[in-house]
Formats: sequence, structure tokens, C-alpha cells
Amino acid sequence: GEKYFNYSLLPQRGVSKYKRFLLRTTMGSWEDQSVLKDALTQQIAATLDVDYQEFQPVIVFVNGEYWGVHTIRDRIDERYIEYIHNIDKDLVEFMEENPTPYENLMEFIENNSLEFSSNYEYLNTQIDIDNYIDYTIAEFFFQNYDWPANNVRLWREIPDGKWRWVLYDLDAGLGDVYYDMFLHATKNDPSVSWPNSPSSTFLFRSLLQNETFSLQFINRFAEVLNNDFAFEIMARKLDSIKEIYSPEIPAHIDRWNYPDSFNDWEFDIDQSLLSFISDRPCVIREQIMTFFGLTSFDFVCDTQYNTIYKGGQLILA
Repeated sequence: GEKYFNYSLLPQRGVSKYKRFLLRTTMGSWEDQSVLKDALTQQIAATLDVDYQEFQPVIVFVNGEYWGVHTIRDRIDERYIEYIHNIDKDLVEFMEENPTPYENLMEFIENNSLEFSSNYEYLNTQIDIDNYIDYTIAEFFFQNYDWPANNVRLWREIPDGKWRWVLYDLDAGLGDVYYDMFLHATKNDPSVSWPNSPSSTFLFRSLLQNETFSLQFINRFAEVLNNDFAFEIMARKLDSIKEIYSPEIPAHIDRWNYPDSFNDWEFDIDQSLLSFISDRPCVIREQIMTFFGLTSFDFVCDTQYNTIYKGGQLILA
């Protein structure tokens, strides 16, 4: 057939020609049947300095047979980087395709403590620190349990571009609102291979040795909580995504018996997703203050959110 899909599959991107794209099932959410987890988390984080996957729900037919709701997503590859960053695809290198340069960088860190400014300054020439901090904040806030030993995508422009991280697959997030990702991402237990092996937590643990990084991380976390991750903003994004999927969910349930019912779907969105984004800011404020031994932190959480659904609209009171 044709070499390209000549269609704007993800209208938000402004791209009208695709070589590849992903068509994701709706059955990916861990611990609930909300369907929306990965799309929601990435839409909330879209205003950060991260590369992320857009979404477009679609109704699928296979040989004329109704196959329910699926979601078109960006495929994270060199062509994605080309249309996001306007970099020739032949100049894009993903870590998993050629791990040696990244491994050499980790070896440098192992032999040269980042506590010293000269070593940290060199690392700044190799890693996009602003991107890494925003990426890590998103993983922490959304409590992505299946990380960092899994679901990691990073790339650079060859021959000497800085490494950047792509937000990818957060279906294991938005679970335990009290789970401490600071402890999760600094675990250093040789007996652990998943989800937080020593090699996967090595970079963040090493960066914490540097005071400049720690201060930047703390200050940026406060800024994100006050702005991008403000509850009202997150709740409205959740409500808008729910409205897109809602009309087709009954037919999807008839086809797959999943979710169990429309009421169960709405219940999981309310009890899992809405509850999480409501409570998580206060929880993570306490965790970051405890982890860094802070006596103050430039974010005041509000525990008095009252959220209800009324006539299909999210009302914030």
C-alpha cells in the first residue's frame, strides 16, 4: 500500500503525514477500569518541558466488525522527534538503539562525583537538566510505579546533543496516593531488578549529591504544583477527556464487557483519578519536605476541595 498515512491522525500536532502510529487498547489501566490514565497524565504534563504522547480516541472496525474504542497515540521514534523538534530523523539517536554513549556517561558519573561543580557542569553539557527535572517531577507526582527500571525513553541529536526524556506509559500511575516516589526513586538494593533497580535509580541518586540540582529540583517542583498541577487545571482536563470518551463507552462495554458497566467506569474516574489528583498535591508536599529536610516549601496545599459531577460537568466548589 501507500508509504504514508496522509491524514491528520492527531490534529493537535499539526502533522498531516504519518509513517507509523500507535493504536492502543482501552484495557491498560492498572488497578481500575477508568481507561483514561495514560492520556490524562500526559495531557496534564503537556505544559512541562517534556516530550509526551498526544491522544485521539477512535472507533475501530476490523473487517467490518465493531471493535470498540481505541486511542491513537504518537509512536515514540525518530520520526516523532523530527515533527516535534524539527530535527532530521537521521540525526536522532535513542538510548536503547545505541546504549554506549549513555553508558559512558553513567560511567563518568560513577567515577566523578556530581557533588563537585566541575563534574556537574560537564553533566549539564550532556543532559538537558530542565527536561530531566520536569520529567522526574511528572513521574513522581503521578506515582508511576512501573518506573524507572521500565517505561523509560530518552534520545539525543547526534553527534553531541543533550539527552532528553520522553514521558511514556503511565498506566501504572495514579494508584496509591500516599506512595513515596522519593524513596522509590532512590532505592539502592542489589536484589531488586524491578521496578527500581540500582542502575535505574543511579542517575537521580547521583544528582542529589549536587546542591545546585537539589535546589533547582525543589524550586521547580513548587512552581509546577502551584501552576501546571493546580487541582482546578487537572480536574478540568480530566473532565474534558471524560466527555470525549463518554458517548461511546456503553457500546464498547457491550462489545467487550469492559469496563464492567458505565456506572463502574464513572465510579473509577471519580474514586481513582479525581480523588488522586485532589489529594496528591498535599501528600507530595509533605514527602518532599521530609525527604529534603525542609522547614518551608513554596506551595500551600488546599485540603478543602469539594468536587461533584452535576449534569455531566465537573463543578469545583
